[in-house]
Amino acid sequence: MNRYLQIALRLTLMTGMILCLAACGGKQKQREKEFNTDKELALTGSSVGTPAGVKMDTLSERSVTYAEQIVSGLMASVQEHFSDELAEQMSLDRLQASWDSVAANVSGYQGVEDVSETVNGEYLVELVTLRYEQNQGRTIQFVFDDREQIVGIWFDATELGAASSSGSSARPTRDYEETEVTVGRDPYPLQGILTVPKQEQKPPVVILIPDGRDLDMDGTIGLAQNKPLQDLARGLAICGVASLRYEQRMYHYQKELPKDTGSYDAIVQDAGYAVSQMYNEKKVSRSGIYFLVMGSSASYLPVMVADKPKRLKGAILMGAKPTAVSEKTYGGDKEKNLSSDASYFIEENSTFPLLVLQGEADFETPVKSFEQWKKLWKGRSHTSYRSFRKLNHYFMKTTGAADRSDYDEVGSVNPDVIQTIANWVLEES
Repeated sequence: MNRYLQIALRLTLMTGMILCLAACGGKQKQREKEFNTDKELALTGSSVGTPAGVKMDTLSERSVTYAEQIVSGLMASVQEHFSDELAEQMSLDRLQASWDSVAANVSGYQGVEDVSETVNGEYLVELVTLRYEQNQGRTIQFVFDDREQIVGIWFDATELGAASSSGSSARPTRDYEETEVTVGRDPYPLQGILTVPKQEQKPPVVILIPDGRDLDMDGTIGLAQNKPLQDLARGLAICGVASLRYEQRMYHYQKELPKDTGSYDAIVQDAGYAVSQMYNEKKVSRSGIYFLVMGSSASYLPVMVADKPKRLKGAILMGAKPTAVSEKTYGGDKEKNLSSDASYFIEENSTFPLLVLQGEADFETPVKSFEQWKKLWKGRSHTSYRSFRKLNHYFMKTTGAADRSDYDEVGSVNPDVIQTIANWVLEES
């Protein structure tokens, strides 16, 4: 599986192509000659060395992923890895408009036709050719420095030769389809979306649980209306993993539910319904069902797993704290006791696969909580840990604010995080 790397982009419209431009001082003209092209090209960033340290084969694979992200409209995932210099210069709208101006007159995307790689002085150039219907093509050229950052990119139009008699020679893209579904039962059915990669037969599926009992299916947060669960769903699909996300009961039925609704009714019960639904869903693998819980919802993961231990393959915790929760609530004539303790995963279920992820700029769940997980589960098998620099509670690039205003800027879940999750799920499945 390919993984994502940090990207730096700046785009400017040109006739017949889109060119990435940024200041690079007096070396600009010399570098343009090194690329042996009559198209104006400028590179950005500080001085770099030779491409000796660049993993060329990996960058080819990554370039294909970036190209497919662009085709799928996942511009925020690309923008997430801009260099600091370019992040100040390129908006999502401008990036989308640049691609749209080149791709507006083609339709019927068929996949990646070719990837070529050349070394030009201090840089590595990856040219990804995309095939569309009627032998139409579009190219995206990525220029990498020795830090594996993209320091140049442009879009261009091209015509391709006829496809072979057996069909297109293009490598199929990992496209996905999203289907509206209903999760749960009367009297509280919930709207949801099942996202499935088109090129995979019965892929593993991740059930996405947001950080909060009153959020919509995308986990929408901040003044910018960022949608971390949507980012995760579509990013995982590109990597070959399906997902289910759905509105939380207290989001959809705020007026109907009692104010003292307990966590069993608000979170746990619907999570169990979601597992059963995916177990019987023909589009996904019933032997590859995972939970992904964000923030406070992770407190209820032990009881959610204990409720369906034979139908679950593993779980991912994001920005979670080791906790023990005990609740007693009453509904009608029924008493409902809920006990959920993180120690369950070492005392009673010590081989259940777990992946723990932490943003190192998370002010809600500090890094010390991440270290506490390692102490709590010391010696436990099938447990993986990873932290990410400069990412906040929702695994978006931090603005530096240590309060909820950190979520008010436009952002998206870091592609490296998505790739880490996908790799782990696919390896466990």
